[in-house]
Amino acid sequence: MGQFKQGLDYFPFTIGLLKDRKLRKLKVKFGYMVTIIYISLLELIYSDKGYYINYGLDSKEDVICDILENLQGRYTPEAETVEQVIDGLVACGLFSDDQFKSEILTSKRIQQIYYSATVERKAVDVNFDIWLLDEKEMRKLSSKSVILANFLNRLNEEDNRSNEEQNQSNGTKSKKEESKKEESIYHLPQTPSNQDMEIEEDIQEEEDERLNYFYDLVIEAIKRCVRDEYQNVLEDIAKYCKSVEFININGSNVYSWEYLQELYYICGRASENNDTLAKIFDKVNSQPNVINQRKYLMTAIYNNSKLGYS
Repeated sequence: MGQFKQGLDYFPFTIGLLKDRKLRKLKVKFGYMVTIIYISLLELIYSDKGYYINYGLDSKEDVICDILENLQGRYTPEAETVEQVIDGLVACGLFSDDQFKSEILTSKRIQQIYYSATVERKAVDVNFDIWLLDEKEMRKLSSKSVILANFLNRLNEEDNRSNEEQNQSNGTKSKKEESKKEESIYHLPQTPSNQDMEIEEDIQEEEDERLNYFYDLVIEAIKRCVRDEYQNVLEDIAKYCKSVEFININGSNVYSWEYLQELYYICGRASENNDTLAKIFDKVNSQPNVINQRKYLMTAIYNNSKLGYS
């Protein structure tokens, strides 16, 4: 396999990131440097491996030195202070404590952003031993990522090995085991349990969070990547998406958060090639009325985003 890009060229800076409540106590103790250290770590992670960084004995000193370069000036802190802040960022939950014990700095939020940013890539190298997202979480972000495909292949291989080992050790099942299996089938609950209802509520809450998450990404990307004459129209589309659950595209319902995800990708491409949006907007005026113009525009944006983003 040839060389392929692993890290990111840029990462979304979600509105409100620096107001995260988890940073408050650290800011009281260490002041302004907490924010700079946190952003510096995110830049190191996204630009290198993309979703984590090594933070063991062999790499800790390099990480701290890289951060200190961003803190140069009259009040440059000591390396020990930077290390204490990083420990605090882990303790308050902004990085995974379990992975930190394995000398890794990462988090679910970091991996969600990396997953979304690389969903159109044909090849992505992921170490699933330190990957924190499960199948359900990845599918809600996007079901077309090569990361998800590799994750499922890995699960299938593990299941096959497990089944082979079980068949070799157990042989055939006893009649007693079969009778227990049949009994369990006839006692399946016929009505939703409280636990099922709680799961449905959790899913709806996750959908709302996902919609807000991609809306913030899109607004940030529009302001950063798109020419002024297109910004207001795209912001109106984003606001419309946030107000409904589904968007009708080519006769099919698409989750609003999924549409916002595609809008985010095309905004990223616009930063490199503004012709992408210019060609779409040039055809809008040929539509007979405002309703058709908006429908055409939203469909064209969605379809164009599927052309690929590498």
